Amino acid sequence: MLRLARHLNPGVKYIKGDMRSIDLKDGFDAVLVADSINYMLTEKDLIAAFKTAFRHLHSGGVFVTCVEETPERFIQGRTRVSNHQRGDTEIVFVENAYDPDAGDSTYEVTFVYLIRKAKSLEICTDRHLAGMFPLRTWRKLLRGVGFVVDELESASDSSESDSNVLFVCVRP
Repeated sequence: MLRLARHLNPGVKYIKGDMRSIDLKDGFDAVLVADSINYMLTEKDLIAAFKTAFRHLHSGGVFVTCVEETPERFIQGRTRVSNHQRGDTEIVFVENAYDPDAGDSTYEVTFVYLIRKAKSLEICTDRHLAGMFPLRTWRKLLRGVGFVVDELESASDSSESDSNVLFVCVRP
């Protein structure tokens, strides 16, 4: 991924690290952790990622992160499909969410890619384990680290089940 990112954006500096523990030895005005925050599987993981962001912010700096799934909004078996085409290549992307144990803090996400190049079909799959926490847990942990927390809801379409909660947090 880093090699591809460097190729696509040669003017950007990329550093490989774990968001729970990396020390960049620098301070920033803003830290953004987008969908990768969903790979935090425990509250301990979330707290560590939040502490890392807090540590890297100047006073008044902003931390932004997005919550994709919560137990309150989770829809068992939710499936999303999208189509993409460029030249003679077409990709149909299928994403399915499944929670085998509603009593824990994780769920499964399976991706299926139907890739057609010049009418030849290739099928690829990818399965991920993601974290899922109630919104009250996100709020409690962010505030516990020291952030002043605000949240926004951003709808990806007209359905409430497809909306995400965006936390915009300030380091005092």
